Amino acid sequence: CSEECPDLYIGETKQPLHKRMAQHRRATSTGQDSAVHLHLKDKGHSFKDANVHILDREDRWFERGVKEAIYVH
Repeated sequence: CSEECPDLYIGETKQPLHKRMAQHRRATSTGQDSAVHLHLKDKGHSFKDANVHILDREDRWFERGVKEAIYVH
């Protein structure tokens, strides 16, 4: 999340990162209940606090899901 917050969010997407982050921003601005929105709301954070990194790349859908599961656990 940020240097002050140890929480992590791991998600997979085929989309470019900037598009996926834009979706998270829209969900936050419209009050949709997403994990990212709820975290920002509960912790009093904003997107400008976010520290975002790409952990891995995978074109194949199934393998992306496997990698996501490995990173989450």
